[in-house]
Amino acid sequence: MRSGSNRAALALILAMALLVMGIAAIKHVMAPVAAGTVEPIEVFIPEGSSTASIASLLEGKGLISSGFAFKAYVRLSGMEGQLKYGRYDLSMGESMASMARKLSLGLQKGVDAMLSP
Repeated sequence: MRSGSNRAALALILAMALLVMGIAAIKHVMAPVAAGTVEPIEVFIPEGSSTASIASLLEGKGLISSGFAFKAYVRLSGMEGQLKYGRYDLSMGESMASMARKLSLGLQKGVDAMLSP
């Protein structure tokens, strides 16, 4: 009987540790690549670009650390198919969420707007 309760406790501790590590990994991937950096990087999104191609472009420019995470975020946030083409100023100091919002709202280079965090 005691062996079963020890296993259950161990399984619970392991599950909690995995949950904490998962949350930490998600926060790391969603965070800015270079916090505090404000220098804009110009990004051109061609008309008809898929979320996957946009994720690849952003990852290739060093703006995000994971194209897979960007695609997942866009899908889970309900922005799939809503990212707009155009020329954007993005920064390594921006979070993945901020970039996705800019692209979904079409806040292109030269357009002044304030985004809430």
